[in-house]
Amino acid sequence: MNKEKVAGQIFNVGGGVKNTTIYGEAVDFLAKDFEDKNVALYFSCEDAENPKMQSTEDNTKKVLAKNLSLKPISASAFGGCVMIQGKAVFDELNADRVRDWAVELGKKFNGLNLLHVVPPENVFQFFTDFEKNTGITAGSTVEFAEKIQMVPVQSVAFHFQRQDFQRWFETTVGDKELAKRIDKVNIWVHDDEKLRRNLSETVQNRITELKQSSM
Repeated sequence: MNKEKVAGQIFNVGGGVKNTTIYGEAVDFLAKDFEDKNVALYFSCEDAENPKMQSTEDNTKKVLAKNLSLKPISASAFGGCVMIQGKAVFDELNADRVRDWAVELGKKFNGLNLLHVVPPENVFQFFTDFEKNTGITAGSTVEFAEKIQMVPVQSVAFHFQRQDFQRWFETTVGDKELAKRIDKVNIWVHDDEKLRRNLSETVQNRITELKQSSM
């Protein structure tokens, strides 16, 4: 089974920046074990509406140097706010910029979530007929795309006619859009190998779409 990132949540982690360098405390915190977690990095800096891209890149590299397993799905910087005795002496926070970033993170999260690995008890099991289990399973959309090309063609026809593929993607994986697209594959295709190719292309196109949306 392919090892996919579990996309149950996104960890937004960051810290303040002084003179274009992130505070050491934030770097130390990010040195904790964030392996296989969806981490979004942000830097609160003094560059107001247009934080310097070079600073963001440099600080991201500094964070990653202490945690080689960390692979952030996004990194951005925003103007910050400095409070002294309860009063803002410096406030360059742009709420719209933060909101736009959050929307983009939502799109990334959605793509990652639909490519996650389901629990072992919820994997798709390929049969060629009732009580004739092939022993081949798929635990994610990516793995399904691989297995649909190698299972006996009788299995493809058996499950397609019963709409098992659509049900699994909609109720278990949570990808209603892919379920709808599989529904549109011509049910009157008499060549089972052509049916396999059509299904494989439909699933692979969806994977490509989801991966692009999460880049």
